[in-house]
Amino acid sequence: MVTTVTPSCPRCLIGQLDMNKTTYSCVHQGVFLSIPNMISWTCDICQYQEFDYDAITQVEALVGQLGLPADLDRRKTKLTSFDENDILDKRPSRLKP
Repeated sequence: MVTTVTPSCPRCLIGQLDMNKTTYSCVHQGVFLSIPNMISWTCDICQYQEFDYDAITQVEALVGQLGLPADLDRRKTKLTSFDENDILDKRPSRLKP
């Protein structure tokens, strides 16, 4: 009979970590990244979660190669030049009570 030893939880020190698949989410250089079906270890008591080191290493390598998306520049605020006199001329007049 073969018994497998599961690692104990590093946070609560009571539970056991079970391997399953969950969605990995993070923000990388201002871009939200979501990867389904990543291998993770989840505590059966406190629900602490750790992702597989090899899988995270592969994700970081892929994201580093891809770089930032081309449309990231669209998020920057575009300032327009204006003349102070135009603003003063277009102010609404106050109504007298």
